Amino acid sequence: MTRDYEHLASLVRAHLEEEPQDPGRVGCYRLEERIGRGSAGEVFRALDPAGHEVALKLLHRRWRGPRYARELELLERSSLREGVVSLLDAGSSPRGPYLVFELAEGGSLRSRFREKGKFAWPEAALLIEHVATTLEALHREGIVHRDLKPENILLRADGRPLISDFGLAKDLQDEDGELTTAGSPLGTIGYMAPELLDANREKLGPWTDVFALGAVLHELMTGELPFSGKNILEAAKSIRNDTVKPVPNVPPALNAAVKRALAKVPDERFASGGELARALREARV
Repeated sequence: MTRDYEHLASLVRAHLEEEPQDPGRVGCYRLEERIGRGSAGEVFRALDPAGHEVALKLLHRRWRGPRYARELELLERSSLREGVVSLLDAGSSPRGPYLVFELAEGGSLRSRFREKGKFAWPEAALLIEHVATTLEALHREGIVHRDLKPENILLRADGRPLISDFGLAKDLQDEDGELTTAGSPLGTIGYMAPELLDANREKLGPWTDVFALGAVLHELMTGELPFSGKNILEAAKSIRNDTVKPVPNVPPALNAAVKRALAKVPDERFASGGELARALREARV
């Protein structure tokens, strides 16, 4: 299934605003404060015309083309699912393209981790179980996130997790939808499965996201990534070669689930988010 991203991108460009805009506004939204920053752009707490708080992601101008259109299409397909941050609006301004989401009052999992430190294993396992359950629905549609990490898992006020940021997501049903250079690795080191490090797209699948969630779960429980190094090259070598160490003071079934999620060979991991969720559920009882 081929998607005409160039056509979608041309529609976005056609709606660019040419007049100078108040620097405190993007489109019809009033920016309140910056709450996040990443390689794709910045995220602001903002107010919509009715005065409701939203999260506005202002993307760098280089995202104006097909890559923006592809992310928007994937978000429109996935954001109505429970456990995925809701997309409310999208558009372009003189400052670049933007996406508007529901505001996750609990912030990101990364900010929660920095504030309060390690999670008790039952809380960590339950949280990742919820994320894995959401992933199962995405995986059934052929969507692989490829950049799961604490920064891209948001928390509602009640603590329920939301998957966000589909900028590197891949639609496995779309043979022509890859917008990155062949042979280039994708993702964030420390959470990248070996097949991502090697840019081996033939081995990419739901199990690639399973590896990332295994790394997140290990980090939540121990305060450290399962594989790391002094630099990117050392971290990549650790991911390819090192064996994950058991987490102390957790049930053996939970350590077994983490070990399987972090297997080097895709065929040895859980095949989908749903399988990982079931294993974590069984480990908690």
